[in-house]
Amino acid sequence: HPEAVRRLGTKDVLYDTRHLPFGSDVHRIASPAQLAAELPQRLAAGPRVLKQHRGHSGIGVWRVESAGPDRLRVRHAQRGSTTQVMD
Repeated sequence: HPEAVRRLGTKDVLYDTRHLPFGSDVHRIASPAQLAAELPQRLAAGPRVLKQHRGHSGIGVWRVESAGPDRLRVRHAQRGSTTQVMD
């Protein structure tokens, strides 16, 4: 149930453990405005994986990379998805 996932904070575990030896380069985005402001500088360092707060089996997970000025190359992780280039 979505409320159980929110309470457990399953995606938040990745963020909360980012500084531990097994952690990784994880950032938490709280709003679309924050995403718009911070994503371009993060993409300058290479592709990023974006995950929504809940999902499973690749649903709500995207690989995003720069495809030129103001363009993104995006691929949804769900099986059968294709890469899209978008503004």
